[in-house]
Amino acid sequence: GTATDIGGVRSARPYFVRWVAEYKALYGHFGGDPKVLNEVIPAMSGSIYNMDDLNGGSCPYHRTTTRVAPHNAYTNSAALISCLPQKGYPTTYQGGPGRPFVDDTPAADRPASQSITVPYRTVSVGYQFDPATDKYIRLLNGKKQIDPANNQQVFARNIIVMFQAISNDYLDASGIQRINIANVGSGKSIVFKEGKAITGTWKKTSDTALTRFYDDAGKEIILVRGEIFIQSVPPGTAVTYK
Repeated sequence: GTATDIGGVRSARPYFVRWVAEYKALYGHFGGDPKVLNEVIPAMSGSIYNMDDLNGGSCPYHRTTTRVAPHNAYTNSAALISCLPQKGYPTTYQGGPGRPFVDDTPAADRPASQSITVPYRTVSVGYQFDPATDKYIRLLNGKKQIDPANNQQVFARNIIVMFQAISNDYLDASGIQRINIANVGSGKSIVFKEGKAITGTWKKTSDTALTRFYDDAGKEIILVRGEIFIQSVPPGTAVTYK
């Protein structure tokens, strides 16, 4: 799909780069701290297409007047694609490992409803399953989330919650404590699809490997085609659903 408005674009983090590397994808950002710029991004250079506004990649970005800096850096799909040749990057998907998908369950066989709550320190993210469309409506603090780019309800077809350890990584030069998310290895996960919850495990075997999701029997979980929203939370987070 394409997006007419993407933002606000912010600075890089090591765990973002490792997630991007799974898809051999374009990574758009505004700088970052020395560790991610000098160590992590160079190490992942064979698996990401780096578009850093502050380091020779300003082509696709613009500032809006509707938000205050530094939250007002924006781009869109067309601009990102048109700027790829300037960096010598390919303009088409380069392929890679994929996830298994399956056709929708018949409407008559879907549960009538499912509600999910994923709490964060600053916001509570919720999802409400709509059996008629086989989608999850996304909520923020109990209110429907509307995408300001198109004024449409935000929704997803698959919701995946990953429980991932967070640690204090290092103090950067300005004295800011940087965190690390343990996104390589394995941990508990919950996959929500078509009104059902599947408990199991996520696994990412290396920095560039695709994160995969398995049920409690060790079989890879088959998703329905469409949007996948992945929520990362610390172990012990009280994710609730009914």
